[in-house]
Parts: sequence; structure tokens; C-alpha cells
Amino acid sequence: MKKSIIALVIGGLVAVFTAGCFDGVSISNTGSKMKPLVRTIGTTRHLDIDIKPWSNPNVINVRRPGRVDIAVLTTPTLDAQQVAIKSVRFAGAPTISGLAEITDVDGDGDLDLLLFFHKQHLYLEPGDTEGVVFGWTDKGKRFHGLDTVQIVDDK
Repeated sequence: MKKSIIALVIGGLVAVFTAGCFDGVSISNTGSKMKPLVRTIGTTRHLDIDIKPWSNPNVINVRRPGRVDIAVLTTPTLDAQQVAIKSVRFAGAPTISGLAEITDVDGDGDLDLLLFFHKQHLYLEPGDTEGVVFGWTDKGKRFHGLDTVQIVDDK
């Protein structure tokens, strides 16, 4: 099943639009019987993330197997260690189970959270320019983070 995920963030309100093909039935915003699946997540707090730390630009080849590393950065308003790891999604994919590191990714002396995602589970396509991370803290607060990406489809 291939589907596209579009996240719209306006003033802290996040809406996720999903369109795809389920059991041969297309779901999109065109056609008489087809409708997008829309889920409003609610008010969220912005989180500083770094997709593919130590790499610039953040090129992701969706054809090659492997993983994508994402750092959730500790800031004065959020300790990255408060992130509920199993709740985090990047481009629709969950974290790789059992893999996470607490380390100072950005060199500021604070401990950050490094998460890992299988590339084959990401809903990213060439032309996408932003990667979106969603999740919850261990205290039930929702968050989102954005970073630039360059998606390629090379063998």
C-alpha cells in the first residue's frame, strides 16, 4: 500500500492528510466517491530536530535499504529524554524498536535523543522538501518537528 502523508502546521494546530490506495480503492481529494482521510492531531509544541545529524544536505535515497537517524534536541523548554520513544513517527514510520541513544548531538553540553527509522517504511517521495516528526512526551504532551530533506530515488 502506497500512501502520501501531508502535515499542515498552523499556529500549533497540526492536521495530517493521508491519501493512498487501500485494497485497490484509491483515496484522494478527486472523484465522486473518493475522499481524503483527515486526522487533526490537536495543539502541539514545536520541537527542534535534526534529520541526519552530521550531514548537510539531508539526502535520503528511498530506494536503498538502511536507516535514517534523527536527533531530538534538548532545549530550554524541553528535555529530549522526556520523549516517549514508541510514540514517535517520522514520515509515517515508527522508530526501529529497541534502538535509541542518549548523546550530545549538537555539542551544546545537553543530552539529546537519537532515534532511528527504516528507510523502506518512510512515506517520502522525490520532490519532498521537509521531513516531519510527530510524537508525545512521557507526560502526554504532543510535539512536532520539521527539518529539510532532499529525497532521491536512485538504485
